[in-house]
Amino acid sequence: MAMSDQAERLMFALKDPSWGARMTACESLGRVGPQPGVAEALVKMLTDESEWVRASAAQALDKLGYQRGISQALIKSLSDEHEKVRIAVAGALRHYGKEPGLMKLLIRMLSDRNGNMRQAASIAIRNIDDMATKAAKKS
Repeated sequence: MAMSDQAERLMFALKDPSWGARMTACESLGRVGPQPGVAEALVKMLTDESEWVRASAAQALDKLGYQRGISQALIKSLSDEHEKVRIAVAGALRHYGKEPGLMKLLIRMLSDRNGNMRQAASIAIRNIDDMATKAAKKS
């Protein structure tokens, strides 16, 4: 499957010197949907110098849903120094409920001193539980 022209232009914009342009490119890539190389490019943006870009990359990964091979990068980003990044990452992790140790990590986050972080962890846990329930009903 080839990448769309739109996704290709947005991937180029991830290299823009302006953090605002990179942030907008991340947001837009989340809307174009899964395409070759998009998730990998967004994972690289999780280490951008701007916390706004990192948070937007995590939100875009959340919109893309489960993508093979990126859960460890998301888990690593839970230790980001900026709250908005950690909250966005917790949201994206809801797609990775089968990852070993993830549920324990999310449960530990329920005691975070930040209320927004506790809420994000709670929502992720609920979504993982909902997916597991749906999967069990299909079996």
